[in-house]
Amino acid sequence: MDKSVCVFCDSDSDNELNPSKSELKEADIEIFDCDEGKAIEQQVFQDLPWDGIERLINYVANDNNKDVKQLIQSIESTYKDMFSDNFEYSDTPETRQAIGEVAKSNKWLKRIDHGEILGSIIFECFEELNSKKIKLQLEKLSKWIDE
Repeated sequence: MDKSVCVFCDSDSDNELNPSKSELKEADIEIFDCDEGKAIEQQVFQDLPWDGIERLINYVANDNNKDVKQLIQSIESTYKDMFSDNFEYSDTPETRQAIGEVAKSNKWLKRIDHGEILGSIIFECFEELNSKKIKLQLEKLSKWIDE
């Protein structure tokens, strides 16, 4: 196995790497990816504890010079039939899915500085992630680095 190369990636259908994953595995290249059909943003919003999600939403709102309510209203307008009036307080799979999809489509976290904030929030919540996919993949990646 080639220990000098690994891949940390999405598993959504838009990802150009997906057709090549089998080839990478055949070449013994380690792959650390998200659940099938999910981009990293979607995985993060599925897996983080709710307080981590709130912190990310606040960060994105501040970075875009928006009030958190404005950001939430934009999510609600896109997914208006899925949520109650208290969307921002409703930790449901549908809420998490909608936030993840909006984060992906609006590229909320697609800059290095955003990734640094995302990483700090993930690792501050790390113990709470238990057996969530993002934690398992990051632990595997860390082990791969140490080997």
